[in-house]
Amino acid sequence: MPAWPQILPLLFPDSWPDLQDLIPFFHFLADGQQRDADACALRERARQAAAEAAYQRTEARLAYKAGQRAARARLEKWLTPEQQHDLIMDGVFRVPVPSGNRWAIHATVPAVGNVRLRAINSTAPFAAARAPAFLGFYCAHPRQYTHAEDAWLAQALTLKHDEAGFLSAANYYSGD
Repeated sequence: MPAWPQILPLLFPDSWPDLQDLIPFFHFLADGQQRDADACALRERARQAAAEAAYQRTEARLAYKAGQRAARARLEKWLTPEQQHDLIMDGVFRVPVPSGNRWAIHATVPAVGNVRLRAINSTAPFAAARAPAFLGFYCAHPRQYTHAEDAWLAQALTLKHDEAGFLSAANYYSGD
């Protein structure tokens, strides 16, 4: 801070006694400059924190997308060519089970309520979500978050190898 009491008499020798009342004002100006510097430093820290948060969100988004691509690759590895075709064309793939039931996993919705049981003699298209041929909707998905593709694969494998276990664990919804 400048030494105003020493500078003012040199600048205004004739009116110095009248200007002594302004010394607190000059101290206020100096304090204001310090506050401005503090505010500037605070804004810079906030800008840096926002940039770091944006970077972390971008990294998280990239990691999520990489995980989603890996989950899709796992799903496609397990599906037959016919199931892959149905998935691409209709967003649905059939799961054959030993009991003869006709199961469809709808991949156009999240892994909640997306497993549907069809009547055995139904000829309605599989992609028709609410066709009368559907006997009900089932909801069975992991408790913790996982990519939808991994949940669909888990549902398909469970149906194929343990249909009774799937039915005992899944929540049923009639669709009415």
